[in-house]
Amino acid sequence: MIDIIKKSYETTVNNPTIMIFWVAYLFIIPICSQILLKTQGSFLFIAALLMIILLNSAFFAGWFAIIKKAVKNADKVYLDADEKYKDILSLNAVFFGSIPSYILPVLGVFVIYAAGYTLWLMTATLFAQKFIGNIDFLIENIKNISGSTAQTLQYLQSLSVDQLKVIYGWQIFLVFAITVFGLFTLFLPAALYFEKDNKKNPLKAFVDSAKTILKRPLGVLGFSLVIQFLFFILMTAQILCMFNIFLYFVYLVISIYITVFMVVLLFNYYDKRFADNSYNGSDSIG
Repeated sequence: MIDIIKKSYETTVNNPTIMIFWVAYLFIIPICSQILLKTQGSFLFIAALLMIILLNSAFFAGWFAIIKKAVKNADKVYLDADEKYKDILSLNAVFFGSIPSYILPVLGVFVIYAAGYTLWLMTATLFAQKFIGNIDFLIENIKNISGSTAQTLQYLQSLSVDQLKVIYGWQIFLVFAITVFGLFTLFLPAALYFEKDNKKNPLKAFVDSAKTILKRPLGVLGFSLVIQFLFFILMTAQILCMFNIFLYFVYLVISIYITVFMVVLLFNYYDKRFADNSYNGSDSIG
C-alpha cells in the first residue's frame, strides 16, 4: 500500500494535465449548468438536465482515460527525458480522443450506480422496518422539526426510550448499509477502464468492482480507511479555514490536489491489485 501511495503521489505531481482538467471542470461545469437550468418550461428543463448529465459524462470519459494513461506511463522506464515529456503532453490528446468511445459507458456507469444505490437503500429500508421497527412517528413530524435545532432537540426529548432506540437503530443500520454499498462500488470507474480486452461494459465493471472486496477484503478495507482519512483531513481543513478568506483559498487548493490524488490512488491501486497485470498474492493491507 505504501508503495502505491508513493507512486500515486509521484503520478499526480508529474502529470499536471490531470489537475488542470479537474480545475477547468470545477469552473466550467457549474457555469454551464447554471445557464442551462435557467430555461423556461418543463420540456426545456428536462433537455437542459440531460445536457448537463452528458457534459459530466463527457468530462469523466476523458478525465478517467488520462488518469489511466498516467498510471500506466508511471510504470515505464524512460531512457530519454524527451520521451517522458512527450507522454505527459500526449495526455491532452488522450482526453479528447477518449470521449467518443467512453461517454456512453461512463453514462451507463452513472445510471447503474444510481439505480443500484436506490434499490439498495429501498432494500435496507425494508429490512430496517422489519427487524428494527417503524419510524412513522418520526416521518409525520419531520417537517415540524427540520427548521430548528431547538425544535429537533425538544421533539427528541419528548420521545419514549423505545422510540429513541428505533431511531438510533435506523441510523446505525443505514450507515452500515451505505458503507457496504460504497465498498462494493469503490473501484467502479477503475474497473470500467481496466476491464479485460477494453470491452467498456458498465455492468461488467459493476460486477468486477463488487468482486474486489471478495478477492482482497483486508486490502480493500485498508484502502477505504486511507480514503476516509483523506476525507477527514479535507473536512477538518474546511472547518478550520472557513472563517478566513486567505485560509479558505489555501483550503480550496489543498482540496483540489487531494481530490485528484485520491482518484489517481484509486486507479493505481486497482491496476496493481486487480487488473490483469496485477499481483495476485495473498490478501494483505500492504
